[in-house]
Amino acid sequence: MKKLLLFSIVGLAVFASCKEDDDEIKSDISIVADSETNLIVGKSLQLHVIHSDSEKPAHNYEWVSSNSGVATVTPWGEVRAVAEGETVITVKYSDDITANCTISVVPVAITEIKLDAKYEAIVGGELQLSPKILPAEAGYKSKTLVYSSSDETIAKVNSNGKVETIGVGSCQIKAASSDGTISATSELTVKSIDVAKLTPGDDNSGSSYSIKVGESYKVKTTVAGSEWKSSNDKVVSITADGTFTGVSVGDCYITAVGTNDEVKAKFFVKVTK
Repeated sequence: MKKLLLFSIVGLAVFASCKEDDDEIKSDISIVADSETNLIVGKSLQLHVIHSDSEKPAHNYEWVSSNSGVATVTPWGEVRAVAEGETVITVKYSDDITANCTISVVPVAITEIKLDAKYEAIVGGELQLSPKILPAEAGYKSKTLVYSSSDETIAKVNSNGKVETIGVGSCQIKAASSDGTISATSELTVKSIDVAKLTPGDDNSGSSYSIKVGESYKVKTTVAGSEWKSSNDKVVSITADGTFTGVSVGDCYITAVGTNDEVKAKFFVKVTK
């Protein structure tokens, strides 16, 4: 048998919760809920109006939600949960007779987070994580995951799941629910940028290179869907095939830029005499 939740109000100044109070004095109008008033996002609840005087005639009530972004209410008292939060549903019988009911909307709980078991990236680049959250209807505030890296000297991850690769090596990237009870971990391997010497010169290898004016090197690393660019063509020039040449003394970055201007890889070049 469903538990009926009864609450009442006399006039405009008195508020009652959705739980029945045995000490409450009966008033002109009350609301009865078909079930508990903690709703899961996407669910509905029917509210009913009763009068202390059973002889009261049927009436066209006016239903209002104090926050329709959390829950809406139809002209016949059906509440529909929209997003996590709290709202007050008010039914108006006349100018001075109303009743209120507080509705709490809670999200669908996350039961599982899925990430690819392994990721590979190039030092100096970015990687966007796309975790899968189950069930599919889980969302709203609970869908905001908390990301972390086991070694921020290798990779950092921001609150949106974007990973910035910093150093060569391996670390674990974790995505967890806001309360930490559900999580998934992936192994991230960050590799160095492979550059071939076209003329003799110093080579620091990895994420930075030291070359001399007039020397040329070629990027061997393939970064799909991107092109290499120099941050300062007056210091280092670079051609479409990835060949870069020291033009003048100074420092600059060579960057692999994708179609949406996202950085896919980057390394530092120092030019000496």
